[in-house]
Amino acid sequence: MTALAPTTNGRPVLWGELTWPEILRLGEEVGLVMWPCGSVEQHGPHLPVTTDTLHAQEAAARASTLTGVPVLPPLLYGDSLVHGRSFPGTISLRSETLIAMAKDVLHWVRHSGFTRMLMLCGHGGNIVPLTVATRAFTLEHPEFLTKVVMWPALGGVEDVMIRDVPDAPEYIHAGWSETSLILAIREDLVHMDLAVDEPERALGFDYAVDRVSLSGVVGRETTSASADAGRDILERGTEGIVAALRVLVDEVPPFAQDTPHERLRAIRARTAGS
Repeated sequence: MTALAPTTNGRPVLWGELTWPEILRLGEEVGLVMWPCGSVEQHGPHLPVTTDTLHAQEAAARASTLTGVPVLPPLLYGDSLVHGRSFPGTISLRSETLIAMAKDVLHWVRHSGFTRMLMLCGHGGNIVPLTVATRAFTLEHPEFLTKVVMWPALGGVEDVMIRDVPDAPEYIHAGWSETSLILAIREDLVHMDLAVDEPERALGFDYAVDRVSLSGVVGRETTSASADAGRDILERGTEGIVAALRVLVDEVPPFAQDTPHERLRAIRARTAGS
């Protein structure tokens, strides 16, 4: 079993601060890396456009401090087309661009000696493109294992985060939970005097955020956000990430990626022995 342990200096292991011999050693000894995946997109009139990157990066850094698993520099630009064109500040990649970019990153991480990656998304729009990228990459490199997930899901705090969007949680954005997170991480970047409460709308079709929200916020309790709530979300989410890392670092696939003939022989042998 691979030993994961808190860092000795109480700091995260950040890929961008390491030398290549240090990265080589981590690839050999740990083999697992985290990639926080965020976005640059409008988050209402009160939050910074890098909100999704800030909280994904913070969650990954906390988990790294507790386990020693290294953290790649964050994916800053994501697939944010869902925000439309009404709010300045959003800088989005096309889905196909993000897929190609992710496959390139996976290629070079593998070349650096790593065989596993946990992608911690802070932005839901990245999930599908990143999953497409990882499935294509791991088909060609089956020894490389990946997991793409919204980081709050690992700590079971997604239900907490959507408390002020009960009717249409798929539109959650810049409301109570994200405002609380940034208050806990970078309070100096939050303009609470400009925060607004804006309800979600349960609708039949899928709409860009600028078609369902006047301000860019979707959340009925934005103005009641607090740093304490943000710290609680981060703490519980980090616990979930750490638990996942302890499983992923040593998990063995149930079956190899055999050829059809090898698989058929194995099935026949099993049948004959039953």
